[in-house]
Amino acid sequence: MVLCAPCPRAVQGNAADVSAKEGSQETAVTLVGMVLGLLAVRVTDQRPLLAWGVFLSLTAAHVYCNMRAVRALVLRTPNTPRLRIVAAALAAGRPLPSPAAANAAEPLLPPPVARLLRPWAPPPPYAITLGVRVGHVASDLAALWADEQYASAMAGRGYLVVPARDGASCRVVLRADNVDSATAALSAWIHAAAAMHVFAVLRDPSAGGEPRAGRGRGVRFPTLQEVAAVPRRAGGDVRVAAVAVASAWMDRHAGALWRRMAAQGWRVDARAALEDAGYRATWGGGAPGSRGASPRRTASPKKGR
Repeated sequence: MVLCAPCPRAVQGNAADVSAKEGSQETAVTLVGMVLGLLAVRVTDQRPLLAWGVFLSLTAAHVYCNMRAVRALVLRTPNTPRLRIVAAALAAGRPLPSPAAANAAEPLLPPPVARLLRPWAPPPPYAITLGVRVGHVASDLAALWADEQYASAMAGRGYLVVPARDGASCRVVLRADNVDSATAALSAWIHAAAAMHVFAVLRDPSAGGEPRAGRGRGVRFPTLQEVAAVPRRAGGDVRVAAVAVASAWMDRHAGALWRRMAAQGWRVDARAALEDAGYRATWGGGAPGSRGASPRRTASPKKGR
């Protein structure tokens, strides 16, 4: 079991290469394990306590080796947990993490299991859901769309960012004719994360403080000063201001962010492996934000990947 720590490496993302290496290693380990198993049976015969000790030891070694094997993998395609790590660095003004650093910090366990084993750990500050049905956000979207600032901020984009009123989640409607762009989902996710950061800053100004000296040079989410510089209508929806500030930030910094991520080794040109509800929508009357245009609730959703 100790030998079964396969660490497959793919050549240029070739999944067949990964499968072939994993299969050959698994076959070799199985043969070695059968031989060692026969020896273990002879040694532990009529010794139940020793048999249990060997079983538990091999199980622990197996789990440990697999954990080390997973940690040894450095996946360069962004996914939701790794983007959360990138977004946390952007919010705090820290340097962008490399794929190796993000993979090392990425949780190994699924969120429900992690919460069960570590109930004291703080939950993520917000949840982002891509590809939601327009009908699921109809009331929120109608309220936001009535504001010209929101409509202008979303004009010409292939998605609609719809934050929840409590700031705990953000849902994104993806446009059907924009799904082929490699950075479409990545842009939508980062835009939503920036909007949620601005939302938090508007509710708690301490969340947008300036980075400490010597840190945070380069791209970072809007600071308190940048958020305060954006005009807000008295009594207006804070979500509109959050989306507007995030949209202005995306227009200024998205290109630089992709270049920095690519320089760090991220595959920003590949389709991001993000959690996606799988629905796509169309909105008529021209680009979002134009007079008379609004997302169509009756649009046929296209089930995603």
